[in-house]
Amino acid sequence: MTLAMKKTRLGRVVACTGLLLSAVGVHAELNYRFDGKISREVLENYLSRSITMTELYRSPGDHQDDDIRMLHNIGAKFAGRTIYLWGGESRIAEPKFLEQGREMAEKIHRNDSDVVLQAAVFEIVTEEVGQIPVPAWAFREVGQTAETRNFDYAKMLFPDKTMVDHWRRGSSVPDICQPET
Repeated sequence: MTLAMKKTRLGRVVACTGLLLSAVGVHAELNYRFDGKISREVLENYLSRSITMTELYRSPGDHQDDDIRMLHNIGAKFAGRTIYLWGGESRIAEPKFLEQGREMAEKIHRNDSDVVLQAAVFEIVTEEVGQIPVPAWAFREVGQTAETRNFDYAKMLFPDKTMVDHWRRGSSVPDICQPET
């Protein structure tokens, strides 16, 4: 590589680094405040500082601290998929599952209380959902009297059997119009 090529390459690196640093600094001036309904401006501000951090709550060992430090250093305001399920619903009943998510959220919010963390449940339900107790509030939400029972996988499926066993046996796309879902 010639000296001229090295200087050009170094110049690009310096320019890119400068752009990155100035972009990170800009986020501090944007409005991230909302209470209830979010304005278009605030939503776009969040989206301009968004990143996907799939299963951040399960980062092993010190890696989670590194990941959280990176989120803070880049000025992230929305972190997608930080805790989610793709089947394996029985994990919800494990105290460790939600505790890990809570601990992660607390660490992140110590740096910046405006960061929004996305939790997600995707287009899959498995027979494992039968291991999860239905909370009383869920019955109230759909106008039913609370009772003590677990979720019923069969009641979450499309009545016409559309997408039943879609992913594999006992693993279907749920019908979100069903009260059980």
